[in-house]
Amino acid sequence: MGIQNSDNREDRDDEAAGTGTADGDSAVLGEGEKLVVRVGGEAEVGDGGFSQGPARYVASAFFAVGIAAAYVFGHTVSAIWGKLASTQSIVDHVPWLMYSAEDTRSNWSMVIGGVIAAIVGVYAYRRRDIRTFVDEAASELAKVAWPNREEVVNGTIVVVVASFIAMIYLMLLDRFWGFMTDLVYRA
Repeated sequence: MGIQNSDNREDRDDEAAGTGTADGDSAVLGEGEKLVVRVGGEAEVGDGGFSQGPARYVASAFFAVGIAAAYVFGHTVSAIWGKLASTQSIVDHVPWLMYSAEDTRSNWSMVIGGVIAAIVGVYAYRRRDIRTFVDEAASELAKVAWPNREEVVNGTIVVVVASFIAMIYLMLLDRFWGFMTDLVYRA
């Protein structure tokens, strides 16, 4: 299937043949691809999946930080609740602290921590300065040329072998200087 911008016969023939012109008058889309046209008139062919560029890094970062914050807030609420529930003078003034059994407090604390983390996350996401900083960091990350699997494996092997050689060398030096020190101090 092709998309064309002109009505001339040659472009329609190219489209039917499955080719496009070099100047971008038409585009041939493969199976599962979709054409995305931006406001400035630029067109981009994608795979139809979640390919938002740096925006996916931003969403992933906010989600990961939200999960970590929920964990931290949950345990903080649990510790504070346990401390308050173990103080008799506070329980006398605030008896609802004891309504929940001790073993279910951690569940409620995690729920409360999750709600607090969600509120803080939405607040941070809506702040213009935080959002600008995270968007800029994500766009810089998108420019990074990440190594492929083969490069990572080769680099890891080089580091392990170099570390092993350095370990052997330092071990031999230690033995040699230990032997020399023993000769000097025994004499």
